[in-house]
Amino acid sequence: LFEPYPQAEPIMKTYYLPDPAQLKPLWQEKIADIFKMADIELPADKVMQIGGRAGRHTENLGHLLADLQYMQRTYPGLSW
Repeated sequence: LFEPYPQAEPIMKTYYLPDPAQLKPLWQEKIADIFKMADIELPADKVMQIGGRAGRHTENLGHLLADLQYMQRTYPGLSW
């Protein structure tokens, strides 16, 4: 979510797109507040897979896409 990507740099320089690195602390603060209100312990940070915006995905994405394609082909016009 907060991974920078080179294609966005020109747009960020013109202020039409926020810098993801600047949004992360605000997001973390908001999520911490929500978890606190819900009386849920915030999970510890883990190593995250990065590279999705550059087309690098884990194997799990292929399975997810296959399931979604199956649903759309089996039930044309399906809406959520």
